Amino acid sequence: MTGHPTALIIRPQPSRSLGAFYRNLGLTMLASYVRAAGLQAQLIDLSFDRLSQCDARARAALFSLYIDDFAEGTATAAALRAANPAITTFVGGPHVTLLGEESLEVSGAFDVVGVGDCLPEAMPLVAAAAHGRAGPPGITVAVIRSVTALQLSVARG
Repeated sequence: MTGHPTALIIRPQPSRSLGAFYRNLGLTMLASYVRAAGLQAQLIDLSFDRLSQCDARARAALFSLYIDDFAEGTATAAALRAANPAITTFVGGPHVTLLGEESLEVSGAFDVVGVGDCLPEAMPLVAAAAHGRAGPPGITVAVIRSVTALQLSVARG
């Protein structure tokens, strides 16, 4: 898929080895959806890779976080944002699903929070971000819920 916009899929280094199989399954699902949307997926596994290996042209970064890597994932997203203010950060996963909108209150590192199995609903926003376009009008920070596919505008402080 050379020449296609890149979406980064970042796996923070976990503090424990909880849920390694399921965590990797989630990352595989992300990569499949990203490719199906016509984007190039770049997997950065911070257990082995460095954040500096990310494609600097990427405008979308996706995280699937668990309880044991939530803090590291948040710090990584903040570092990405500091290095590339144009990047849109997306977060989902079991811990984020439990927290919902509260995930946005923890840090300003994430732009879009996916609650539940919402990859089909999230892909138009991911594709828009990867192409350097804004998402739907009026949505600066979004919470996407799979049950209703509702996108809520949340003011960033």
